[in-house]
Amino acid sequence: MTREKVAVALVKFDEGKTDFQIAQVVGARAIDQFKVFELRYIRGNNNTEGYLAKQSELDKVKANTYGSWGKMRRFLGRASLSLFEIKLLVLGVKDAEL
Repeated sequence: MTREKVAVALVKFDEGKTDFQIAQVVGARAIDQFKVFELRYIRGNNNTEGYLAKQSELDKVKANTYGSWGKMRRFLGRASLSLFEIKLLVLGVKDAEL
């Protein structure tokens, strides 16, 4: 029962961590794309409406990234097993104290 809890907790955490990492990569790329678009806008190659639409897209990507981070943090906050308990189960009493 406890091993199953640990396994489920680790899988859920790993899923959340992966989602957050993916969101970070997508967010970084969206920021780079926006900077290029912004330079074109400053040089007069795009209109204000297009600029604001691109800025709105970037805000959505950022919100998704923050949402992924928040999900991961909430999971950690309500995880029923502490890191010490996981160490205790996996490593045993002697090594868990380190």
